Formats: sequence, C-alpha cells, structure tokens
Amino acid sequence: MVSAADIVEPLCKKAKVLPEVSATTTSDLVGNELPALTPWAEAFVQEGRPLADAAFAKLHELSFDGIGISRESYGRRETAAMEWCARWAKDEGLQIEYDRAANLIVSLPGQEVALPARLTGSHLDSVPKGGNFDGAAGVIAGLVCLVVLKRRGVVPPRTLKVYAFRGEESGWFAQACKGSASLFGLLKPAHLELKQSVTGETLRECMRNCGADVAAIERGERLLDTSTIASFTELHIEQCVVLDVARQPLAVVPSIRGLYRLNIDAFGKGDHAGATPRDLRRDAVAACAEFMTVMNDEWRRWEEEGKDLVWTCGICHTHADRHSYSTVPDSMHLGVEFRSRERETIDAWKAMLPGKLQDVGKRHGVDFKHEQVAFSSEAIMAPTLVTRARELCREKLGFEPMVVDSGAGHDAAHFAQQGVPTVMIFVRNQNGSHNPKEAMRMEDFMVGTALLAQVLLERELSRGLVRSRMQMSGYVWQMVGTALLAQVLLEP
Repeated sequence: MVSAADIVEPLCKKAKVLPEVSATTTSDLVGNELPALTPWAEAFVQEGRPLADAAFAKLHELSFDGIGISRESYGRRETAAMEWCARWAKDEGLQIEYDRAANLIVSLPGQEVALPARLTGSHLDSVPKGGNFDGAAGVIAGLVCLVVLKRRGVVPPRTLKVYAFRGEESGWFAQACKGSASLFGLLKPAHLELKQSVTGETLRECMRNCGADVAAIERGERLLDTSTIASFTELHIEQCVVLDVARQPLAVVPSIRGLYRLNIDAFGKGDHAGATPRDLRRDAVAACAEFMTVMNDEWRRWEEEGKDLVWTCGICHTHADRHSYSTVPDSMHLGVEFRSRERETIDAWKAMLPGKLQDVGKRHGVDFKHEQVAFSSEAIMAPTLVTRARELCREKLGFEPMVVDSGAGHDAAHFAQQGVPTVMIFVRNQNGSHNPKEAMRMEDFMVGTALLAQVLLERELSRGLVRSRMQMSGYVWQMVGTALLAQVLLEP
C-alpha cells in the first residue's frame, strides 16, 4: 500500500519545497489540523472569519448555475459579484473606483498617500461550472484585511488597494488574464475580436458593455503606472492537492510557469475500415496517438534529467461530420500545451516538436500542420518578498510554510513581468480546481488571510517607514489600543 509520505516526498522535491526545522513543518501536522497559531493570528482569524463566510455565501448565491459556479468573464454574473463586493466595501467606509479596464479597486488610504501603494487581489470570474474559490479567494482575502483594519481604525503607513480583476479565465474567450493584461497595454486588437464561447459576442462588445475604455486598450495604452505600486501580493487556492497531501495549509510561491499552446492538425486519407490493410492506411488517429506516446516518453526523460515541464493534450477529436465506425479517419485535431518555469526548457520543447511531428508523419503517411495559439512568459516572484513572507509566517503565525511553484497562470504574473515586486500565497484546497467539487477549508483561508495582512503591513517596519516604537505609539494608541494593532504596527 502506498503511504502519504510516498506521495508527498517526490511532490515536494519537484515543487521546490524548502522546509525549516526551526518552526512547525508538515511532518508536525496531523490530517487537516492547523498548527498552533500565535495569539495575534488567532485573534485575526476570529475577527475575519464571519466576514469571509458571509462573502463566499453571497458569491455562491449570485453565481451558482445548478451544477457549479459560472461567473462569465466580462459577463452578467461576474458583474453581479463585482457590484456586490463594491457595495460591501462602500458600506464599510472604504473607497471604491473602477479603472479603464473595468476592474474594481477598493482602497484604504494610508498616512502618506503620495507613497506607492501596496496592492493585493485576484479575479472574480470563474471557468464554466467551476468552483467558488478560484480567484474569489484572493479578492475576499484582501477585502477582509481592509475591512478589519478599517473597523479597528488603523491607518496604514501607505495606501492599501484590493483589485478585483475581470476576465482572468480563458474558458470564455480563449485568452487569459484580460483585465490585468489591459492595464499594461498587453491585450492586442486580435484578442478583442475573440468570441464568447456561449453567446458568440466579441470580447470588444463585452468589455465595452462593462464600461472598459476599449479604444485605449486597442491602442495598447498603459492604464496603470507601475511607479505608483510598491508591491503586489496575490492570495490564491493552490488548484492542486500538493498542500493537502502534505498536510500543510499554506505555501509561498517563488515563480509562475510560462506556457505555450498550439493547435495541431493531422491530415491522412479516409478509407474503408474493413477493406484497407494496415500497411496501406494513412490513419490520422493512429499518427496522433503515436505522437502523444512519443511526447509522453520524452516528457518522462526530461523530468528524469531534472527539467521542470508539464505537457498536456487537452483537446483531441476527429470531425463529427464524417467520422464513423467503418471509416479510417482522414483527419484529427489536437490542442496541446506545455509549461515550465524555465524559458530555456519551453524554447527547447518548442524547437523539438516539428521534428517529432515530421518523423511520426512519415511513418504513417500523414501530414501535420501546427500553429501557435497562445504564449505567456514565466514570472519570477521578488526574492525579498518571498523571503519576508516566509519569515512573517514563522514569526506571526507560528509555522513554516511550504514553498511551491505555480503551474497555473495568474494575474500576478503580469505585475512581476512589469518589474513590480510581487509574491503569491497559496491556500490548500481539496479536489483540485476548475470543477464543481473544488473545496477550501475556511480555517486555512483565514490563516492565509492573516499572512496576507502581515505582508501588506508589517514589511513597512523593515523598510524604516515606522522609525520607532515611541514615535508610533503616541499616535496609534490615540486611535485604538488593541492587541491586534500592537502586533500589526508596533512589533519590530
């Protein structure tokens, strides 16, 4: 029988887990139990939990489709979720605005509004019939942080902003991270002509209906000045079960894999299935099956050499207008992608593909054609922020987080690629993601939110912006004299 340790150890090695023996580690945790938290973390969790419970319940109510969660990118349910978050924030006394890409921004002004702001957030859309936590967890975590601080009367050293991005998922328009890409002039005119998978409306039409400045986006204007940003932190569910298997609630993310997607079409010759012997066939399906076998064998070899790579054929079909039991298939379509945190690995795999297709095609008498569909670069998180997040988890929450690379793409990648100091926090989830059974324990979410609060606020101390315990204490205790505030703003 395979034990959990047999599974966890190789996963952790591939995920670049960096354990620390000085704090609670995964081996100390039993089942889904949390490590013993510090008093500050316990207090934050208790205060924020009712807010988070209510927010997720409302989002579920607004976007349940009878099977799962469907919040369409630049669509009705995404808009409803965004409007509800805006009303909640406004009712709590926070500032709200929408940028020119129709993303929602919620702000808690700081003591020095001229300083670059600290940003957090994620997306509110979902895949069709997905789960309630992918993306929304990062938005709700940020809002919980700001609401708790606002209720406590805390004025942070610099302004804190929560972004609720539109259109991160590619399931509706075959293009990911549309809301964040628009901020940096990265959404191309061709993307605006993509059609919604259900309604057939163009992205251009849907963005305009939501209030986006489509003309500026089409011109490639930069809608956000990175000099106004001190850092960006995105909390997100892991979307895999590495943390759950390892019995660890959180991870800090040092990098996001880049990806390359392409369509592959095989063209053979249709023949009678009963009358045509094997050596006279030009079977498109047989050729594609061999190609996938060859590539999977190659993937295994590259992994054994220590290269970071994931390879997937997510689309595979013949053509319904002519396929049948009695026909040797004359054509087949594949939709494939590969991802890596190493640009040289992506480039090498990409360069290898045409030769493999040609070799297989010759053996089967089949012609292959391929074209690029999408590409996104890898994103490296800021090492100083990664280190600081780990330190804060040890110091303020009482345990050592795992360190796990992200295989999925995220809005955070655009910020990192634009030179903004960026870090991600993963919260463990059960049952994977992009499916109706997606799950997340609220206890884990609140611990992740507590770490997010620390990253947003306490790092100011290490930068010398809060100069002394005496200087801050007179001002702070006039506002509120809570243990939470003492932990967040005063402890060196």
